[in-house]
Amino acid sequence: MNRTLSGDVQFSNGELGISQCVWCRHRSAGGQRCRAFPAGIPVEILRNRHDHRHPFDGDHGVRFEPEVMDIEYIDIEGDAEFVTMSPELALAAARSAGVKTGDEGP
Repeated sequence: MNRTLSGDVQFSNGELGISQCVWCRHRSAGGQRCRAFPAGIPVEILRNRHDHRHPFDGDHGVRFEPEVMDIEYIDIEGDAEFVTMSPELALAAARSAGVKTGDEGP
């Protein structure tokens, strides 16, 4: 599924953050709804103020589940390749490269 980050990226106090919902398999293509919240995802979850691996009022028992996705990268030779990795692995790779991922907590 192709998704954009429109509305999912926050910039505050010099830090870039991406909504946890971007990585969730339950999210709708439009991004503002999901199986847990068909009427609209609460701002606390969209803005990472609540870790939705844990219960949240009205989520109908549906919690964050990472979606495995294809990530394109270019190696040092300049050849584009696709690798399949979980969001956790992608974030770990970014962190090990010194990139602030914005998921370090509020």
